[in-house]
Amino acid sequence: MQANAAQTIDEPMTEPTPKAATRADDRAVFAHRFEAELQRLEEIGPTLDVREGETLLSALGAALLGEYELASAFLRMARAAPSASQPARNVGRRQMPVATLRWRFEHLSGFSAPMPRAP
Repeated sequence: MQANAAQTIDEPMTEPTPKAATRADDRAVFAHRFEAELQRLEEIGPTLDVREGETLLSALGAALLGEYELASAFLRMARAAPSASQPARNVGRRQMPVATLRWRFEHLSGFSAPMPRAP
């Protein structure tokens, strides 16, 4: 009976569980969506407004904690236009450079390999 117990304990270590595979898939989907959003923002211009920048930073933070559904929701929020019922926030900060988001995505989160620098 103990032999069977030892065998069941070892099985999860040798074979990936479906939940682990799903988390890896969720991570890959998030990384792809965030990269696509960065590319879209880079095409628009070098900076983005504070609200959008903070929302995208929140998406990265949620992803770092493994909360990929929440991170995806933050991505959707960042892309959505601000509601007419929400007053504009004047927080006295400059716009955020898109390059800052890209750096954080590539270096802090480990989601993407750093892009090679131009010579």
